[in-house]
Amino acid sequence: MLISGAGTTASTWNYVGNPEDTKNPPRPSQSAVAPQLARNTRVCAYDRPGTTGFNDVPSRSAPVKQPTTAQGDAAVLHILLRKANVAGPYLLIAHSWGGMIATTYARRYRNQVAGMVLIDPGSRYLKAVLPPRVWTAWMQAIRAFGKQHPALEQPDYPASIRFLSTLPPPRRIPAVVLTSDRPIDFLGIGDAPAFHPHWVRAQALLAKSLGARQITNTQSGHFIQTENPRLVIQQARHVLAQVRG
Repeated sequence: MLISGAGTTASTWNYVGNPEDTKNPPRPSQSAVAPQLARNTRVCAYDRPGTTGFNDVPSRSAPVKQPTTAQGDAAVLHILLRKANVAGPYLLIAHSWGGMIATTYARRYRNQVAGMVLIDPGSRYLKAVLPPRVWTAWMQAIRAFGKQHPALEQPDYPASIRFLSTLPPPRRIPAVVLTSDRPIDFLGIGDAPAFHPHWVRAQALLAKSLGARQITNTQSGHFIQTENPRLVIQQARHVLAQVRG
């Protein structure tokens, strides 16, 4: 089950390339994550409300009131899989905000998740490792974006983190965390190198909590699945083999 990052549709799993490269933007390719994994197993993906693809095609899902939470998105995914008759347990492959959704899903529907591949994931540990002023500035930036673009996806990290604290720890399942090694301005405050170590540290704590391996040599920015799809495919197949084994 492919779970996209904030603001991005299922179509991004069919693309390769660096989204920050305006001269050579990402393009559809058979070497992308979705078509390659589909050679070995059934692959599913979906559009959350308020998202768009690299080709600016809007989400196929009906609009909902924003912001949304990881627990709300996990509940919707649970219903979607049931309605679509896609039986579990699932290997969740999730990017960025999708990582929050996946880890929430794995803790809320514990027996439905057999493995996880988390791609530069957001996590509850970001609030713990970031300087308070930086965390506050990031949350304010997300809210400001939501006011300017009320129809677009706006993840509610604080409410999602509070909910996660009420859930039992996740089961120990095969899992891997892939972390970008090129600083990215994920906070939108123009100082990527200064705060990238905090991003890496948060993912290290997430990996430890899951009993997962963390891979930091990814030769990629935030969109590892499009910038280095071969690595994501390799790790997904490795986790899938562990699950099947």
